[in-house]
Amino acid sequence: MRLALLLIAPLAITVTPYAAAPANASCVGPMIGGGSVVLDRASDETVQGRYFQKGCADVGVCTPDGCTYEETSPRKHVRLRITQDGHRWLLDTADADKRNRVTWHFRLPGGVDPGRAVLHAPGAQPVVVRVR
Repeated sequence: MRLALLLIAPLAITVTPYAAAPANASCVGPMIGGGSVVLDRASDETVQGRYFQKGCADVGVCTPDGCTYEETSPRKHVRLRITQDGHRWLLDTADADKRNRVTWHFRLPGGVDPGRAVLHAPGAQPVVVRVR
């Protein structure tokens, strides 16, 4: 009998359901562009970004009296940079609008060559672009 309990007890513990942790919502992180990005060295360029905000309205605390959520605000001075073959250039700095969108306007620096390059902005995943 004792042997049976020793064998069954660990099994019972492993199949006992655990209380699930409360779900946490999260805001979408900043994003650069949409789809494939091709930049032309001979013209003025515009690249857009989304979700550049401080805070996250999905984060809140609820009590019996109601819920309060973290305040958000558009990010200021968001820098867009480009890297290529170990070199890095600042392209533009812009503020996010009230919908947390950023629009950068720039002309590629002379040192950027045709081919593959990468765009960077704070908090966003780098985006591979083609320069022509």
